[in-house]
Amino acid sequence: QKLGRTYLDKLLSGKSITADRQLFDIMSDKLLDILKNRTAKTEIDSIANVDLLETDVKKLISSLSTSELNAAFVKFDSNPARIKDFLSYMIYQKVVFDSFNSLRFKQSLNRIVKKFMEDELISREGFKLGLDKLTAVKNDLQIWKNYYLCEVLMNSYADSITITDGE
Repeated sequence: QKLGRTYLDKLLSGKSITADRQLFDIMSDKLLDILKNRTAKTEIDSIANVDLLETDVKKLISSLSTSELNAAFVKFDSNPARIKDFLSYMIYQKVVFDSFNSLRFKQSLNRIVKKFMEDELISREGFKLGLDKLTAVKNDLQIWKNYYLCEVLMNSYADSITITDGE
């Protein structure tokens, strides 16, 4: 992990990568509303960790306009990442919020954006070096693809289960 951090620091040195603040605020406010509605909590309620669900992200995607989804969100040297790219990334991350206070919520979301930037930069570097063509990488990607497909399937089953008082 230390070696990976050193490599990432080397990749990031001298680069300024920023996210669009206006798009971040729009996304953050809408996501906060979605989570408050799902949990029936307010900003002043104390909350124990609230997991971000795939359904929350899908609601967020449907609440954003096509132009917002396709707008440049993270400005890399070339080919900026869109909000849509970030939200797709977020679906597969373990995201937990510990506060519905707007400022603290945005700080938590900002950490996820920073991690997205780092992961995206490493991914782009790997493609540039042709690492995606290595057999070992292809095998690992297939394993992860199967894992994520299983996760999506399990989540869809879990989301469709309803329990009545009689049970």
